[in-house]
Amino acid sequence: MEEYTMQRVASGPHCRSPSTTPRPVVPTRGSIPEGDRRCKPPDRARAPLADPLLRRRRRRRSKFHFWAPTFKWGISIANIADFAKPPENISYPQQVAVACTGLIWSRYSLVITPKNWNLFSVNVAMAGTGLYQLSRKIRQDYLSDEKDVAPQLEA
Repeated sequence: MEEYTMQRVASGPHCRSPSTTPRPVVPTRGSIPEGDRRCKPPDRARAPLADPLLRRRRRRRSKFHFWAPTFKWGISIANIADFAKPPENISYPQQVAVACTGLIWSRYSLVITPKNWNLFSVNVAMAGTGLYQLSRKIRQDYLSDEKDVAPQLEA
């Protein structure tokens, strides 16, 4: 069995000073020869995760999707843009689907752990805009006092 050897490896910014603590080096096939003391490059991919707060934020962010609710805002914005359209052009099935989707998913976003507040806010907006559009359509179809009467021409 081969013995472990102690080797100093330069580390730190730009490898100016060698590490004071020797570390064991296990000889393996294809390893750096004993006399070659190269500068060990810093592991930049792991450097930001050294802070526990950043690690906790990273774990929390990776548990739910960020972009799906963000792109879902486009539906709410399009529905707000449709407020200018006349109620005759509003579709019942479309607005029922938007309102139900908003209500169901806003409830779900509060049940899951961790709570996804972006998902909650976009679905509250979807439910609100869908219900408002449905109220406009119902008011125009069923509660309107104005009748579609052809204008009478007076001669």
